[in-house]
This record gives sequence, C-alpha cells and structure tokens, in this order.
Amino acid sequence: MELTEREVDLYECASCGALKEHEAASCCDGQMEAVDATAVFASPDVETVAREVFDISEMELTVCKRLMRDGEATVQDLASQLNRDPSNINRRLNHLVELGMVEKRSRGLPTGGRVHVYSHAPIEEVQRRFRIGLYGWLTETTELLETFNQEKFEAAIEGGSGPDGRREASIDDGTHAESSPGDESKSASDRERWRSLLVRIVNRSPLR
Repeated sequence: MELTEREVDLYECASCGALKEHEAASCCDGQMEAVDATAVFASPDVETVAREVFDISEMELTVCKRLMRDGEATVQDLASQLNRDPSNINRRLNHLVELGMVEKRSRGLPTGGRVHVYSHAPIEEVQRRFRIGLYGWLTETTELLETFNQEKFEAAIEGGSGPDGRREASIDDGTHAESSPGDESKSASDRERWRSLLVRIVNRSPLR
C-alpha cells in the first residue's frame, strides 16, 4: 500500500505531551504550542472510510450503487438482483437508512396494500453526514490513543492479558476473548473498534 506524507498543523502540551489540532487549545492549565509534524499514512479511499468509520460492508456499498443506478427499488427487487435473501437485504437497508445514505418511503400497490421503496439519499446530504460522522470518529479515536500505552499494545499484539486483567483482542487471528467479570457491559462493537484501531496502528507509521 502506497504511503502519503502530509504536513499537519498540531499543538502539543509541554506538560503531558497531548496533541490537538486546534490553535486555541489548552491543556494542563496552559496554552499548547505549535509543533512541526509530518504525518505518514495510507491514503484512504471511499470504500475504506465507509468500512472503517461507518461499518458499511461491501454488500451495502453494492446496494447503494444499485439504488444510484436504478433510482429506487424494493427489498424484493434488490434481493433478486443480488441473489440474496430478502431478510438479509432488509437488514442492510435498515443500516443504510440509519446512516442517512438511503431514504425509505411507502408506496401503494395497484392490487392494494403498500410496499416500502428505497432510494439513495442526495449525495450532498450523504457527504455532510459523512463529514460529521468522520469528525466524531476522529474524536473517539484520539481519545482511545490518549489511553494507549506500550503495555496495552504488546498485550493486544500477543493476544494476552492487559494490565486490567482483561484479555485483549488478538490481531493475529482476528478473534476476541471474553471480557473479565465486571466488564460485561463492554459491547462487542467497542472491542472491534479497539481491534481495528490497533491494526491500523501496526500497519501505519506514526507522526514524525
């Protein structure tokens, strides 16, 4: 994968070393100082952003492309075109509707009754939602990195236990271990987000 180098505007706390992107940011009761930094990273494409940030699968992207091509379709239309079970397509459409990428409306049938019809949302609205979601994801990712340390990193790579006694996610086989007692409320999506973040950290170079 080809890497990209790009100058980034960052501000660093002289006390704790925290990094932020806002010029007026403060930390540890003091103003943060500008630092010169070059970020080295793998340039993303739309599919990567959709998958990593919004948990949009390849099949869901295919559904979006079909709706952009055809204008609108029912669950049964898409299930027939894509050779998938209608219940599978329905779940994917519900996810896309929740994300704001697809719009859902009810249409009357000539023989009576009604059916749900799906269409792709206006591209401008999709772009807006993606920007907002991406900023939220970036904020959470930054918070995760601020709690990250060498011990957690090594435990995650080896699939061993972290400093809190919980077995960390394994990068080697992509599996997830059970949470320790008292941590039952931690969702699978939280663990998956940690694993995805760790994979990206392993495969990409840090700020330099």
